[in-house]
Amino acid sequence: MTSAAIPLDSTLTLNRPEDRLYIALTLIVFAAGVLLSHSLLGNDRIIFNLEMLFVLLYTLEFRKFPALLQLLKKHPATCGLLLLWTISMLVSVYRSPFIDDGLAYEMIGLSRYTDILAHVLFSLYVWSFLTHYNRSLKLLLFTIPFSALCVGLFIFVTAWQIDNPEYLEPLWWSNPPFNSHARHTGYQVTAALSICICWFIGSENRSHKVWQLLMLTGLWTFIFWLGGRGGMLAVMTVCLILVCLLYSRHQTTEAIGFIKIMLACSLLGLVLAEVLAVFSWNGLISALARTTEAENLNGAASGRLNIWKKALQSVQQHPVFGMGPRGYLLMPHVTVTGQPHNAFVQFLVEWGVTGTALFLGLWLQLFRQGCRKHIAATKRLSQTPLLAGAVIVSLSVLGLVDGTYYYAQPSFYLALAFGIWLAPERQPD
Repeated sequence: MTSAAIPLDSTLTLNRPEDRLYIALTLIVFAAGVLLSHSLLGNDRIIFNLEMLFVLLYTLEFRKFPALLQLLKKHPATCGLLLLWTISMLVSVYRSPFIDDGLAYEMIGLSRYTDILAHVLFSLYVWSFLTHYNRSLKLLLFTIPFSALCVGLFIFVTAWQIDNPEYLEPLWWSNPPFNSHARHTGYQVTAALSICICWFIGSENRSHKVWQLLMLTGLWTFIFWLGGRGGMLAVMTVCLILVCLLYSRHQTTEAIGFIKIMLACSLLGLVLAEVLAVFSWNGLISALARTTEAENLNGAASGRLNIWKKALQSVQQHPVFGMGPRGYLLMPHVTVTGQPHNAFVQFLVEWGVTGTALFLGLWLQLFRQGCRKHIAATKRLSQTPLLAGAVIVSLSVLGLVDGTYYYAQPSFYLALAFGIWLAPERQPD
């Protein structure tokens, strides 16, 4: 690959290695949305293989590795934090109290560490590729909401064919279509809806807006139907940030129009979700009932306060480097969940104060770089990095009450988004 940016062109061709790799990446992103199974570890392996496939294709197409020296020169602090975090996690792996558990730790614990390395490597290769590939990324980013809508359509059809929903309802927490848990599908829908929301802001083509309105309504319906309060809150946070950005740039008319459109689409989605409700947990009304009818704050949080308390108590014996990968899942007397439903608590349990502080510093450094490059330094909000930033924000907000930094699919979306977020400013789509 040459160092010069490839000119923006609306046509893709298999004759150019850059276009072949872009098409391959698009298919990989689509596969990550629709090929998941009912097994947690199985999904980890699927995402791991897809990420390594892109790394392999990059290497075969261009006969080279990413320009690591260039990355080191441009972002020495980021590289330093990344290296220290990787080493810190490795120390946690070998200082884990579960390392003597043998095969169980090797299969469950060590795979978590290798999965994180795969996410980092995938994000690095995406960044390197997009550093030189200056064509439109519409097809790539459209794949996430499109795959989510495909999953949603299949789920709606499947659910409506059930004759006895009360009997089969528990299966949706262990054996739903396309994922290992109904709530995990909400991670995908949260990322997809965040993309469509930002996409609507940057679009000026009226014919495109019709399709975008349909997709927005469909995804709002899906996220309300799934009933996950965290996903709803994360998407609303993205909307609030976008409104603040528009007002801060004195785009009052655009901000008011955006608010009206979001209210209309979300209200229509709310009504459709109630109409299409099959299970007791479908819809916003059910989500509000779980909050208001709880006896205490812990009940309103679905037991999360007790989970966090037990997890933090367990890490007190290993505060510096934590209990190692999947430490929460492996610790004795674990609660019914496989992860503590909070990214900070999860990282403290797994990697201790050292790994958590390094990760938080790395996250802030990466996000600050993207904000400075794509938001603070430009008068016009660039659509492509805005879409990537929305995925990062929404999944990170959801990570405060769930496992977006633990499960494979949302971590894949975060790795992809960070790769796009850090890439150079692109020509307008």
